[in-house]
Amino acid sequence: MYQKRKLYTHDGIFHADDVFAAALISLMCQEIEVTRGPDTKIPENKDGWIIFDIGEGELDHHSPENKEANGTHPGTDIPYAACGLVWKKYYREILEAQNCPEEYYDQVYERLESSLIMGIDAADNGYNPIKGALEKMPNIPDDQKKELLSVQGTGFTITQMIKDFNPAWNSDYSYYDAFMDALSF
Repeated sequence: MYQKRKLYTHDGIFHADDVFAAALISLMCQEIEVTRGPDTKIPENKDGWIIFDIGEGELDHHSPENKEANGTHPGTDIPYAACGLVWKKYYREILEAQNCPEEYYDQVYERLESSLIMGIDAADNGYNPIKGALEKMPNIPDDQKKELLSVQGTGFTITQMIKDFNPAWNSDYSYYDAFMDALSF
């Protein structure tokens, strides 16, 4: 387990992918220090920093080059976002820090990947797996497809809950404080 890690991610509106990336990293550290800022303020000396969802590094999914290099979650068309990239890179260290027996690492990785991580990454990338699956089912009537698509938009997802932590446009509450609240949640 790391004593302390410094994290850097983008400022402004946040999504579940960057909040969960920070939360996952916190599981392998005694303490984290989160800095949220613009591309222009990324630390030049990256020693001791984990930089994600910004800066075109290995844990950023925003540039076309990174999207191509990162690919998709295995066996799916779901592109990686920051949450999935952090999980893929650090899952062993996270599970070790959480005292998970090593013989369960692969099983825990796959379960969390399929039950949480892929959904967060899909939502962040605007990928709709239900729409894609329905397009491959020509025998389902269009009105039934429309109904299925409208139901899947229900806001009771972890992604929507995290999004709701963002301050309203007329709020004096800072994005940083709201991000830290979402991280604590």
